[in-house]
Amino acid sequence: MDQTIDKQVELIKKIIIIGKKLPSNIDRIGNIPVASGVHNIRRTIFFNIQKFYAEIFFSHASFLLEKIREEKKENFIFFVPNLRTLLEVYANLLHFLNQSDDKKAELGESIVLCQLSKNICAIPSDKKSKHLELKKQYSTHLDILKSFSDNWKLFVDPQKLPNKKKLRKMELINPEVYTIFKKNNYFENCSEYTNKVFDGKITRDSLYNFYNNLSDYVHGSFLSYSKTSKSTINEQYWLIGKVQLFSMLIIELINKKVIHNARQAELENWVKEFQEQITDFKYYWQNKKLGII
Repeated sequence: MDQTIDKQVELIKKIIIIGKKLPSNIDRIGNIPVASGVHNIRRTIFFNIQKFYAEIFFSHASFLLEKIREEKKENFIFFVPNLRTLLEVYANLLHFLNQSDDKKAELGESIVLCQLSKNICAIPSDKKSKHLELKKQYSTHLDILKSFSDNWKLFVDPQKLPNKKKLRKMELINPEVYTIFKKNNYFENCSEYTNKVFDGKITRDSLYNFYNNLSDYVHGSFLSYSKTSKSTINEQYWLIGKVQLFSMLIIELINKKVIHNARQAELENWVKEFQEQITDFKYYWQNKKLGII
């Protein structure tokens, strides 16, 4: 692997290490004793959802790191859709953290119930013990939702949930990425540091436009896959650059909104190293696109 790429891969590794520390920080904050009762239940929901998003994001980021290290360059195009997953996880957490406490609790439990419902419906009829176990979990979470939301009635039967369109209209599941990025100012309020590092070029419009480009890959767009047969320059560049960017965005979000800047010093040290290398990285890719390297 080229030395310039080696340095960028090492930067990805370092920011993923920071990201993988987030769940333990979230647990630490979540375990601080508070008054018992419904507020304590809501608090548990908040932190479980936040921890889930952090874990799933950096699991995908770690997968992409390994592919960048080991996979043949001509296969990079097939891993670009994973960048959309990172952006969706970030968008969903961004939306969640900008809701009121009441809405966070309702949204969190609704998300859990929807997932359990899918699992219950997918279990074969001959797996009775597993089916009963999942139904027990479902009942527990339904009781939690019942304790603070009238919308629990929509979830009584795990095999007859309302469709996604209705749940989304009632704000019981995450909205579409378009809504998160284009119809509110969540992003601007939670990304000041990252945007400063990237010279103000990271906007909700630019992220949504990139999300649309990634969607072409996910849905097998002819234009995405036919424009490059031998050259995978853009895909390799995107994988490296966007894993770095999206990781920084979600770390800043959790650091600011959840864990009281517990990882700020580490993030700043990473940014310093990133800024020392970014000029060489851009120069390398510009020359590679021109066929000089």
